[in-house]
Amino acid sequence: MNASTDQIVRMLREREQWVSGEEIGADLGISRSAVSKHIGLLRDVGYEIGSSPRRGYIFCAAPNVPTASEVAPLLTTRALGRPLHYVPELSSTNTEAARRAQEGADEGTTIVSESQSAGQGRLRRDWFSPAGANLYFSVVLRPAVLPGRIGQLPLVVAVALLKAFKAFCPDVDAGVKWPNDILVGGRKLCGILCQSESEPDWVRHVIVGVGINVNIGAFPPELSSIATSLRIETGADASRPALLADVLNAFEQEYDCWREAQDLTPFLPFLEAHSLMQGRDAVVKNVRNEISGRVSGIAPDGGLQLETEHGSVTAVSGDVTVLGW
Repeated sequence: MNASTDQIVRMLREREQWVSGEEIGADLGISRSAVSKHIGLLRDVGYEIGSSPRRGYIFCAAPNVPTASEVAPLLTTRALGRPLHYVPELSSTNTEAARRAQEGADEGTTIVSESQSAGQGRLRRDWFSPAGANLYFSVVLRPAVLPGRIGQLPLVVAVALLKAFKAFCPDVDAGVKWPNDILVGGRKLCGILCQSESEPDWVRHVIVGVGINVNIGAFPPELSSIATSLRIETGADASRPALLADVLNAFEQEYDCWREAQDLTPFLPFLEAHSLMQGRDAVVKNVRNEISGRVSGIAPDGGLQLETEHGSVTAVSGDVTVLGW
């Protein structure tokens, strides 16, 4: 998808009638054969566009695909999703977003893909990325904050996701598992992966990657007990363009709040109210040590607070196992 295909979609939608290839070409400054090629690309994505040798083209139906043409009209953001680049297949949206960030892409640039051949979650775990069902996207950010604050961003994204889910599908009871997962009924609905490039005193860019299980109806056996989707939880397919727009709209508000704050203090009441770990016994493992204790909250710097037999301890990173799940 590119600027010309997006313009053709908008034109056909706005006209709500037959439009000749010659007229489309004249408006866009391209040839009729180029128009035909762009129509073919739109059909490949899933757009239903009627054609007639004498009358031209007419818009029939849009696919449930998060292209810029479908998402942009639903955005209320200042920067996020502007621009939005839809690429049918990538190795990883984070990798593509990082490449564009290194080339100077503006804050808010968003990369969306239909499938990922090498999608990754935290700690380099593979992320199951089948085509045609879910949302895989990454956003370029350039926050003017000290590098030490970047570790707080996954929790800011989690707040935005929970608020978007609550508005989009209020019957789905989702919660956050520190530091970067959204779960429903103990099964993962969504994962967050933030990767940054920085100097000692400033941040070059941050890539916020999100994978949401939306319309997948069944998982491979090895994932069926630990993963879920909106379709599994609600019994119905959801609009991926609408959900992506809702998430970007919510995230920009939370991101702006976080940049103005000194830490996560404004987010703590919401995070703790929606924490799936609050008051539970957990084990946090990282490369240095292992901490066992009862989760008592989230610290302003984003660390997980635990009450251990040796007193209060804050884990700043690690892999978490909640006992009794």
